[in-house]
Parts: sequence; C-alpha cells; structure tokens
Amino acid sequence: MVKSIPLGPWGGNGGNSWDDGVHSGIRDITLVYSSCIDSIRVTYDSNGKPFAAKKHGGMGGTKSAQIKLKYPEEFLISVSGHCSPVVYGCGPVVRALTFKSNKRTFGPFGVEEGTPFSFLTNESHIVGFYGKSGWFLDSLGL
Repeated sequence: MVKSIPLGPWGGNGGNSWDDGVHSGIRDITLVYSSCIDSIRVTYDSNGKPFAAKKHGGMGGTKSAQIKLKYPEEFLISVSGHCSPVVYGCGPVVRALTFKSNKRTFGPFGVEEGTPFSFLTNESHIVGFYGKSGWFLDSLGL
C-alpha cells in the first residue's frame, strides 16, 4: 500500500476548496496563466488508466502550457512557485509555478513575485493536488 502525505497548501484562503484525491501518478498538467495562475487541470494515472480531473480556477489568462510526462518512467518530484495578491485588496493567489520531474524542469509559468514556496520529494513522487480556486488558483497543495 502506498502512503500519501498531504503538504501545503501554499497561497491564499479565497475561492472554493477542491481535492483531486490520490492517484497512481500524474500524466499531464494544463495551466492557463498571465499575471498569475488562472487555472490548472491535471490528468492522473489511476491504476493504468487516465483520469482527467476537473479544471480548477477561472476563465482568464492569455497563455497556456501543457506539461506531458512520459508516465510511468517520468514522474513529478518537485513543485515550486510564488504567491502574492494580484489585485489590490484581494488575498494572495498562486502567481507562478515550476514543476520538476525525475528527468526535466517545466516552467516557470506566471510571474515570480511575492512569497516563494518549494517542495522537493525525497525518493517519492507527487500523486495528487488539492487547493482553493475561484477567479484564480488561490492555493495549491500536494
């Protein structure tokens, strides 16, 4: 049996809570962003089959990126980024994200301003995300 440990979330308290659950691994991640991360959508591996989670976040953003991992040989080992308010009077949101696999680095995506955060696994891999979202990706946890 695989043991999972939740970490984070990093970011603010705005938006609605969501949790994609624990899966076998991550196949791909789609981000939409500009001055912050507007939305994230992850396709997981669930016992050999793709599972597309719901999109979390808003409809904004002018850029998009799709991170395709060569699962199962390639897996996510690190997530880092920055959090800060993007609109005056609003709470912090996720401004930038960088993902590292056991083979490559993806990003940074967004604007690297505000409070940095970083998590690097120790001989394990990331198997799910949770957080809060509304107009933007307000927070992200692993």
